[in-house]
Amino acid sequence: MPAKGTYHLKPTGVGLLLTQTGGSVSAQMSADYHFIHLYASSDCHIKFGKTAPTATATVASLFIKAETPYVFPIDPSGYIATIASAGTIQCHYME
Repeated sequence: MPAKGTYHLKPTGVGLLLTQTGGSVSAQMSADYHFIHLYASSDCHIKFGKTAPTATATVASLFIKAETPYVFPIDPSGYIATIASAGTIQCHYME
């Protein structure tokens, strides 16, 4: 039996694909999930927010290293924004 507070999450087939072209890109997340798995093809910065945030390549946004998986708790009605010079970020909701 897992310890109290332990999560056993698995990616769903549902998610977002954010394509980078140099500017900040944002998208609203699904209201059905509370965790998201991120995988970026190139180094980038992300920012979560209640309204459409703007990611910047500064300490005001979270740095994501390329080809490294990350899992974050999310606000189901929130947004995610990303900025990079090129590449994609795959976002899969977790259940």
